Amino acid sequence: MGIALTVDCSESASKVDPIISISNPNIIIIFNKQHRQQNILTEKMMTTITPLQIQSSLVNVFYTDPGIGIGIGGARRVSVTCSISKIHNYGTLDYERKPNLKWNAIYKRISMMQNPELGSASVLNQWENEGRNLTKWELCRVVKELRKYRKHDRALQVYDWINNRPERFRISASDVAIQLDLIARVHGVSSAEGFFLNLTNDLKDKRTYGALLNAYVHSRSREKAESLLEVMRSKRYLIHSLPFNLMMTLYMNLKDYDKVDMLVSEMKEKNIRLDIYTYNIWLSSCGSQGSIEKMEQVFE
Repeated sequence: MGIALTVDCSESASKVDPIISISNPNIIIIFNKQHRQQNILTEKMMTTITPLQIQSSLVNVFYTDPGIGIGIGGARRVSVTCSISKIHNYGTLDYERKPNLKWNAIYKRISMMQNPELGSASVLNQWENEGRNLTKWELCRVVKELRKYRKHDRALQVYDWINNRPERFRISASDVAIQLDLIARVHGVSSAEGFFLNLTNDLKDKRTYGALLNAYVHSRSREKAESLLEVMRSKRYLIHSLPFNLMMTLYMNLKDYDKVDMLVSEMKEKNIRLDIYTYNIWLSSCGSQGSIEKMEQVFE
């Protein structure tokens, strides 16, 4: 008759590792990965699990408080005791330490280059020359981190490296939208426009149009932004709040507050949900006009 005994040796407030000694060598240990791993020492094995589940042919299973030795009634008896040891003793491993992620190592190499003129490609080539292949996901994660810390030129160089290997990497519309944004920041809006015009039709979707609109808004190119918005409207790409928020930001910067109200009205008519950014811009517009009444209406 096989039943299971669970012993939960939770970590104490001192953050030390319990060492559990099990006197019965026939006990089977079942893994449970939902909690922090601890060190379990038996007569025949050493493994790492917590809480510990022990399966044996015993009866009268019950639970005890964490960190306390227990005894089990029945024809046979097995004792399980928990003792506290200092962390890292017995050659144990620190399982709380995060693994050294590959993308993070690549990011650090690129970010801390001694000679930035060599570019991100030199780091990526060296990495692969060391016998370690790069995946598309890892490269995109590196780009994301570089953008986060405004290292736009190095992020764009990573994409250039990807583009030069079409046999290995497939470029999506999302990739193109990110590249367009990076080009606008590094080389200017005109270069971003040229990049957009050279795209194939299958890569021109709401994401790439949105990236170009964002470039126009940042450069405060009102006429180009309004013209592009009309194209997006005709293509039925105005189905979410992002392009409206961009244009509202542009009109706020240009102090054309009536246009902000018009865009909010259009969103309501088309049943496009106003997100937190929409409301913030709308409130700022009302406040800039000195209209307390309008601000109260926004809250309502």
